[in-house]
Amino acid sequence: MANVQFFITGATCVTQLKTGSGIPLIPGYVSKDMKSVGFSNGNMSTYLEKLYPGAWKNKRYSTLPKKTGVLSQLAYTWNSLYNWDYSSSINPIKFNLSVTCNVDDCFEYYVGSNVYYLCRPSHRGGGYSGPTGICNIKITYTDGTTYQKTLNNRTEHRTDLLQNTPSDMVHVTERLPKPIRKIEVIATYNNSTAQWHDVGDDRGTWYKNTVINMGANTFNGNFVGNYHLENKIDFTKVRGYSVRKIEQPIFNAV
Repeated sequence: MANVQFFITGATCVTQLKTGSGIPLIPGYVSKDMKSVGFSNGNMSTYLEKLYPGAWKNKRYSTLPKKTGVLSQLAYTWNSLYNWDYSSSINPIKFNLSVTCNVDDCFEYYVGSNVYYLCRPSHRGGGYSGPTGICNIKITYTDGTTYQKTLNNRTEHRTDLLQNTPSDMVHVTERLPKPIRKIEVIATYNNSTAQWHDVGDDRGTWYKNTVINMGANTFNGNFVGNYHLENKIDFTKVRGYSVRKIEQPIFNAV
């Protein structure tokens, strides 16, 4: 017998801050750039290799192409497609993400939130009365003032209305009027999982392929590109699999 209420199989969230295109800065102080993107305690050669793989040696730093810096943090959970652990399906999962920028030319932020489902049009029944995902966003400006915003995933209490869509992908991007020092996101997701009476091994393969084909293995409109979440989450796992992880903030140059 299928449980038509528990249809959430997993969720992912990412938060990003984007600095201006001033890397390398003119007149080109490497130490200033390193500090601006969080490499103040790092190694210069490691920093340069990350920005300009194989192309920075024997060159003046100020002559290298300018780059935009993106600081980001990723969180994700996966409860499998067929989970009998009802005790862990009750309480929501909460991720606390935080990214800090050390420069004064960071005006843009991005938050993306994906909630994954598995469902069939013939299954109907009650589910949740509120959003399947809630991201409470807090921005702290360099002057200490704050700005807040909420990003919600869809509210759906009938699994048949989800049809064969395995994900709800939402995001927000804004350029703010004052420079950003820090972004904090509290992402809350219902901890549930689809319950099927006819799940087979091929269902996981179908799910993974569908997620990738519809672009739900990344985040719409993010600053960095494709996150290839299938390399972090095994979407093919049908039973007895669960992961919850918040990765450390990272830096990317784009």
